Amino acid sequence: MEYNKTSEELEKLYSLGIWPEDPYTDVGMQRFRQALGHMARLVEHEYVQRLLQSRKSVRILDLCAGTGVGGVALAKTLMDQGYSVELHLADLRKSALETGKRFSRDILGVEARVHVVDAREAYRLQGGFDIVLVYGWSAPHFSPWDMARVLASAAEITSDDGVIALEEIDRRLTVFLSKGYRYVLPAAVGEDRVVLDVHAGYDPATGMIKRVTVDLLSGRSVANGFYYWSIAELATLVWLLFRDVDLLELQGLRRVFILGQGPRRALRAQDLAQPRLLVRRPS
Repeated sequence: MEYNKTSEELEKLYSLGIWPEDPYTDVGMQRFRQALGHMARLVEHEYVQRLLQSRKSVRILDLCAGTGVGGVALAKTLMDQGYSVELHLADLRKSALETGKRFSRDILGVEARVHVVDAREAYRLQGGFDIVLVYGWSAPHFSPWDMARVLASAAEITSDDGVIALEEIDRRLTVFLSKGYRYVLPAAVGEDRVVLDVHAGYDPATGMIKRVTVDLLSGRSVANGFYYWSIAELATLVWLLFRDVDLLELQGLRRVFILGQGPRRALRAQDLAQPRLLVRRPS
């Protein structure tokens, strides 16, 4: 069961309006303002403060960036404090990155550098990033097998005293314990769309739940896979790749930054070959 692994599939999924990512809309700008508040708290964390003490120029990689709302917010926060910032946005969706380039230019006065790249292969980028940011709850797109590669790639291109920051929610708490898993969920409802998310299967080997997202008005649909991550699972994977790990609460323990400081350099993403368990599995 492999889903959401190509740019075309992701473009199709996000075109259904499941996420308020366009910063030029009212709801998108509200999300950006919220991100500014989150970044103001992030830069005050001990890991980031320790990093900033030794430099006035900061290289940021916004991984799984989408339109770059998180990366632009972090860059603006640091620039407002007098730091020189080199911002990079990485995502599989070229259209989202084009919006990110425009948005970074409008907000920062300088255009972010963009990279169309699979997050599992981010190690291919020129490294030395001081902060690797994953903002916007991107983890469900990745099975545990894929997330191991994503984080190994991120660790490989993080500077020796650098920081990784994943903004996430605990889906064990917010979905299974608070609401209960639902086989049919409204994903986006408005005058121009009625989008439902429908359960379609489960793969025990990857932990991925298959769901079909369908717009009832247009008839468009796309099959996609989600892994319902807990904070503890993600933090443990970060801990395997970074020397220290912490949580920064944004909305209690429901919404947090998972922070890793100082990559261990003990494992490379390239070393994680596809295991026998996953080879030639039926889709």
